[in-house]
Amino acid sequence: MPDSFIQSLVADLKPVRRLNNRDPWLVMGLLCLAAIGAVSATIGLRADLIAGHPADIVLLRSGVMLALGAASLAAVIAYARPGVGQHADGWVWAAVVAALFPAIAMLSAIEGQFPKWILTAPSGALCLGISLTIALVLGAALTSWVRRGASTRPVLQGWLIGLSSGAFGTFSYSLHCASTTVTYAGFWYTGAIVLSAGIGRLALPGLLRW
Repeated sequence: MPDSFIQSLVADLKPVRRLNNRDPWLVMGLLCLAAIGAVSATIGLRADLIAGHPADIVLLRSGVMLALGAASLAAVIAYARPGVGQHADGWVWAAVVAALFPAIAMLSAIEGQFPKWILTAPSGALCLGISLTIALVLGAALTSWVRRGASTRPVLQGWLIGLSSGAFGTFSYSLHCASTTVTYAGFWYTGAIVLSAGIGRLALPGLLRW
């Protein structure tokens, strides 16, 4: 009797492919390269990048966004499978560093030195539109991978998928952006990344539960 009961429980089980932690890194990297290629082909890259001498602010903001995207992606991967005592808090520190950009923009506004043209800059809508479009593609690919696992924290993972995708998507667009001010990045780049994270939080937890 016990044997037949156990057999009835496992009769419909099918082997599944084990999650490979390298796959999301590879997929996100390739998609980012494709996004940069699309940006270059449609609206072009910054002249200083093409010349091989990018401005300091470009290197700074690119490094911060890549660090935020990578740290968030590492956390998403870690939470894709159950584990005892599992922690992946690197994204918190990356987010703290990235928060310096909007903090500087907010400080400028408090002191009355925030450039008002940034609020109405036509490039702002372009930044949001392209960054979020890329983020949606990246987020869809990452969500597809996570759904193959056993998400341990679906709500947090929703945030993190949106955060990682938003950071990588905004980075891809930023290689075109002509702005060289911290306040511009603090307002528009932060807006794109926060919106992407919010979309992830609202749309993804239900898809990640198992």
